[in-house]
Amino acid sequence: MRHIREVPVFRSKQQKRLDALEEKYTSGFFKGKAEFVFDPSSEEQVIKRSMSLRQYLDEKIRRPGLGAVFLNGWEVVEPKRVHELLETDVSQFAYIKYFETFAWASHRSATCLYQLAPNEIDSEFGKRIDEQTVAGYLGSGTLQNKVYDNTLERLVSDYDYRPTLYWNPDFEIKEKEQSVTFYNNSRAKGYWVTIQGVTQTGQLVFYQKKYSN
Repeated sequence: MRHIREVPVFRSKQQKRLDALEEKYTSGFFKGKAEFVFDPSSEEQVIKRSMSLRQYLDEKIRRPGLGAVFLNGWEVVEPKRVHELLETDVSQFAYIKYFETFAWASHRSATCLYQLAPNEIDSEFGKRIDEQTVAGYLGSGTLQNKVYDNTLERLVSDYDYRPTLYWNPDFEIKEKEQSVTFYNNSRAKGYWVTIQGVTQTGQLVFYQKKYSN
């Protein structure tokens, strides 16, 4: 008889946390190995800034669709309700699983969401924000909000030196798309868009991207 030496298997702290969430939230067909498993509230990017479930899954799963959607073990079939869930802040979900094939979805792909109960939501979440370094600002000055009603007015106007093309300190983001109108200066080869603010849950939002003409 040949004796095989025992090999200890150590689980990481994160794996132990995932196992605990699996045990707490899943049952039946929902238990078991999935292609993707997420614990959003433990991730730095979720703690630091607001992010919708849609944004989170787009970054993490990178699939053309989410397949069937299940919330706390029940399938969500109404498109409006699915849309509402996707626009919910991802910090509201304790556990997320994605199956490439799932028995309860006729062996299609499926996204299983486990949402926190009201008494489970951490009211301090979003306040545990470390110091962040962002790009600095130019010296203070008077903002010149130029408006060119037509092309001729632009052509005959003085040279436009404005470093800031549009600034709105009280811009409230709605559910539907919103548009803003601004006019380039005379030397524009592109422009930066910076969005900075605070969500209703107290989380900081900072977005910055450069666009070239």
